[in-house]
Amino acid sequence: MPRPDDRSDNVAKLQEHIENTFENLREARERLRADARDLPEDQEEAIRLKNRRRREAIEGFRQEIRDEVDDRREAGAADAAEAARAADAADAAAGEADQAGPGAQG
Repeated sequence: MPRPDDRSDNVAKLQEHIENTFENLREARERLRADARDLPEDQEEAIRLKNRRRREAIEGFRQEIRDEVDDRREAGAADAAEAARAADAADAAAGEADQAGPGAQG
């Protein structure tokens, strides 16, 4: 028998994904800065491409949180304010990732 659709913790899970992805992006960027001279060119490019995908994933998570906030508001859910705060936090984290932009290290 299929389980009921429990989306009550979606925003928290998405926020955690954003935080983890951003931390991975930051660590990779630091590695590029610290080891730039020692990394083979193909490895450096692989890290840069992976960081680009990480920034895209963060944007996707942000959009999912915004969708979740909209759904909760439409349903009149009491936790819509909590979801909105998480969306704001996701936007702030993504802003940090945006500062690292495509032209930045990593």
